[in-house]
Amino acid sequence: MALWQRIDDIVRQLIYGTNFNDLLNSILDTDDKAIDTWSRTKIVFHNNKSARASNLDSQFTNTKLKQFDGVKPYCTRLKFLGDSLKDIGDKVSDNQMALQILKGLSDEYKNFRTFVRRLKPLPSFDELCSMLEFEEQTNASDLLIEARAESHLHQSAQPLNPDTS
Repeated sequence: MALWQRIDDIVRQLIYGTNFNDLLNSILDTDDKAIDTWSRTKIVFHNNKSARASNLDSQFTNTKLKQFDGVKPYCTRLKFLGDSLKDIGDKVSDNQMALQILKGLSDEYKNFRTFVRRLKPLPSFDELCSMLEFEEQTNASDLLIEARAESHLHQSAQPLNPDTS
């Protein structure tokens, strides 16, 4: 019996440890068994399902690349939101994920977006993230080359100052 109690305590602690503080306060009851804690957690999530779905969908459709420091965090956020929507029962297809990536791109990716939209079939979400990361690296390299060339032109245009010793 002591082993079962210990296992039950471990499962309860696991449930408590994976919840946010505000949710934890609503499900915490030291006299509960793990199954009671799980049931209460499940009820809280099911009661808020529609509101969570609406909030997640809004975040998903309004996520833009300009909100992030780069392509990787942008794709990671969209993946998280898409997975979260799937977790609560909303169907988010890979095609919708790919289209959302394209929709949220900034103007500097206009040519990339146009190119990808013409591909048949549209690349998968993961393929598109990879393509976009490569595009970002290429753009950064191109900007660096342009900056070096401009700096070199600027330096060579400077008149030489005679040595005034």
